[in-house]
Amino acid sequence: LARRILSFSGPITSALELGCGSASTLAHLERMTGAMCYGVDRCREIVTIARREYPNITLHTRDIFDLPYQKKSFDVVYSVGLLEHFPHPEQLALLRIHITLARKAIVLMAPADSLLMRTIHFYNKTMRARTGNWADEELFSQRLLTQKFPSYAFHAFKDPLFANLCLWFGRRP
Repeated sequence: LARRILSFSGPITSALELGCGSASTLAHLERMTGAMCYGVDRCREIVTIARREYPNITLHTRDIFDLPYQKKSFDVVYSVGLLEHFPHPEQLALLRIHITLARKAIVLMAPADSLLMRTIHFYNKTMRARTGNWADEELFSQRLLTQKFPSYAFHAFKDPLFANLCLWFGRRP
């Protein structure tokens, strides 16, 4: 994941991950680049574990819609598997947060509209009865990005390294 993020951003000295979870991607970015890495997640337990695991990374338990950072504070702002968990108005707000805080690039990864991911969704919905925003029901494609977010010119691609299960997209602010 870290290599894909860097392929969008180029060299970095700072990074912010929104919805960082275990912070493992941030740890890889920090090791690869020496960048100052920051992460934000709302789950106190996972942030506590990640702090112990990765003491060189600054991690905060916060609401990602209420961040204390100044505009253009980070070379890259990214999220992995976050956007699909929110309804459209909050997706727009998340994109604005990414763009407001990033100096060089924003990068997002979301579930791709692919045959394999559609099969997984079908299984989760019918066999496991998983529904709603936290069930990853939305699948993304370049066409959907253009329809949902017409004012953002995203560069997007399905990732063959991940069996085309995910769509990477990003842009330079």
